[in-house]
Amino acid sequence: MSFDFVPLHSLLPKIIRKKELEPQFTGALMCHHFRKIVLDLWGEEALSFVCPISFKKGVLHVEVSTSAWAQQLEFKKRFLEEQLSVLCPSHAIQKWFIRINSTLSRPQNPFST
Repeated sequence: MSFDFVPLHSLLPKIIRKKELEPQFTGALMCHHFRKIVLDLWGEEALSFVCPISFKKGVLHVEVSTSAWAQQLEFKKRFLEEQLSVLCPSHAIQKWFIRINSTLSRPQNPFST
């Protein structure tokens, strides 16, 4: 008996659709790409202060440690949207919610990087 090798990347889309996991997968993918962009913009330390929570039906929820980080995201909002649209062209951000969560690590100076 012979088994042909099937690459995992060709099976995943079918399984995701069959199990109706597309919204969860899309949300996780958008959050992953958002973290990657934050890392490129401000460095690894910023990931302690800026945390994407969810992406569902075009709405991105992000938590930040301080109002200074919320302001930084507002300044870079257009850039972040453009980068995410390149990485995930079929999933546009229609609305953002940025919430301050003081339990996240507090930065010494959010504008230093």
